[in-house]
Amino acid sequence: MGIKDSFYNFNVDKEVYNELLKQIGGERFEKVDYVLVHNIIYAGYEYALEIGFKPHKNFTNITINILEEDT
Repeated sequence: MGIKDSFYNFNVDKEVYNELLKQIGGERFEKVDYVLVHNIIYAGYEYALEIGFKPHKNFTNITINILEEDT
């Protein structure tokens, strides 16, 4: 389905951050390099466009402006 949804949080305290991780299953997360995540997101975005799926409005309104440009 490509980019189904996206969200962001900035400048939250540690308690809020830990609660957010718990809500989204953060115990299964691993720290990875930004470039890897960037490339995975843009690859999903481009693939979805190729097969006719439009990205979630939060991606085109917010997330694409937070990520570095895809070069």
